[in-house]
Amino acid sequence: MTGYHDGMMRGWIIALFVASLACGQTSRDNAMCVFPWLEGNVDPSTPNLIATCQSMGIDTIYLHLYRTTGAGTGILYMADESGTWNAANGSITNYCTLSSFIAQAHAARIHVVGVIGCFLDPTPLPGNAAHEQLLRNVVDYLLHTFDTSGNPRYALDGIALDRVRYYGGAPSATPVTNFVASMKALCGPIPLHAFLIASPFYIDGSTYNGSFLSYTSSRNLLIQDYGQDWEALAPWLDVYAPMAYVADGGVYGTNYALMQSYCQKVAQFTDQACANAGVVRINRPTLRAYTDTSGTTTVASLDACMLGALAGGADGFAIYRWYLTNNNASWMNAIAARCSPGPDRPIAAVTSSAASLTLNLNASTVFDGQDPTTALTVRFDYPADGAYETAWSTTKTAPFLASGPGQHIVAVEVKDSHGLTNVRLRRASTSGNSLLIAPATMSVAAGGTTNLTVSTGVAGASLSYLIAASASGTSPTLPIGNGVFVPLVPDPFTDLLFTLINTPVAPGFAGVVPGLGVGLGQLVIPAGAAPPSLAGVQLRFAAVGFDPVTTLPRFATNPVTLTLLP
Repeated sequence: MTGYHDGMMRGWIIALFVASLACGQTSRDNAMCVFPWLEGNVDPSTPNLIATCQSMGIDTIYLHLYRTTGAGTGILYMADESGTWNAANGSITNYCTLSSFIAQAHAARIHVVGVIGCFLDPTPLPGNAAHEQLLRNVVDYLLHTFDTSGNPRYALDGIALDRVRYYGGAPSATPVTNFVASMKALCGPIPLHAFLIASPFYIDGSTYNGSFLSYTSSRNLLIQDYGQDWEALAPWLDVYAPMAYVADGGVYGTNYALMQSYCQKVAQFTDQACANAGVVRINRPTLRAYTDTSGTTTVASLDACMLGALAGGADGFAIYRWYLTNNNASWMNAIAARCSPGPDRPIAAVTSSAASLTLNLNASTVFDGQDPTTALTVRFDYPADGAYETAWSTTKTAPFLASGPGQHIVAVEVKDSHGLTNVRLRRASTSGNSLLIAPATMSVAAGGTTNLTVSTGVAGASLSYLIAASASGTSPTLPIGNGVFVPLVPDPFTDLLFTLINTPVAPGFAGVVPGLGVGLGQLVIPAGAAPPSLAGVQLRFAAVGFDPVTTLPRFATNPVTLTLLP
């Protein structure tokens, strides 16, 4: 009879959990993990996958795109739509047409985060410089590949690092932290996520009875075994995804109260790490939805974990894994009951046009499922380094002064009334006509006047400028700070011209860019003043702009050439 009563008791507990799905806490920040390398080609199933996630209220899809398979090698699980994938970074198994997947997700207001599997046991491990560079190459390809119109080929909403750790013993946390920091520098304003170790042993071991370790003890163990210091990672991560994996038959058996308490503590430790580091980050624990010898996910275990994460202050949760969840209607119903109706995500977009060095950015096509576009706020980032140059505003246009002619990466971030955000990159081009010369030849014997027109567009108005010159060419360019490179090789002629700036020989060679963004300098050579030996020499000129208050360099123009004739 004991077994009968135990069975009934367990049934009642499960029934209570199922009943609780209709009420209680829900979240508007939920994710689903999709693994093409486990599922195979996802293209045929993408429409159903997106529609199902949308109906469940899933806001983000973690799509695992690259997996390390050894030191200096890996597999890209998607089509190379741009034709620019470097085979030295790994082979390709085409299980996904990423641009189509993202387009379908965005149409449903679902974000897509690309997942990168980083390190392995026994090798490569963090600190392997060559392999870390390979991983940066992969992320650079995913984020900074653009089509001919400047739109991102793969408009990912974030990058997530998986297996960013040592295995069973770490010399220190520094290699992992430094690698993550380098990834964040590469991502710029694009959010960086990381799946972090948070198994029960490091939260509730070795008793597994709810007598949880202290935050400090847990942190030290994770540093010691995996090199993951949650506090040290906080400046570089935008989203924490601690892997809180428990299920029936695991260390908690069928004690759902302990499962809930464990996931609650994981969420609390995540927030504590960020608070101790002095930052606020998105806290989204990853919860187990699969079965193997270590445990069997049930509706009751899944709901206990979701409730625990939310009770611990998490912003939401991620479900691991889709291909098993999709085949279990009861799991899907349980997850949907904990997700607020949605998806809730805004979708960013930005276009650009150029007038000389002025980039005109336009984010008027951002959209959201709940808020009208007019109510959404945006801010702009040039040069897409994560340091936004404008404040949040409903004004969706802004001019920026480019550092020089050529291609530049810009970004816009959009925010809705719930505080949810999205970032989009774009490659914007400025023209090479920011410095014009006319005429482009001058007789040494006869002398004459050459006009040099500095044209920045309106974004350069009120900046100080000077025109420099060289008789030695334009390469290599000269870095002068603040991301500005002058296309001149300094030489004695450079020094000579500096002594003649704003004299009758070089009037207007230094000044302030007027309101319309056009300044004028002149080179005036009297007849017979130049030695005949200069015939055939080519003089190169470029203008450099400075902030009149800080004196920081702001731009350098294209070079122009004056050819001296006999």
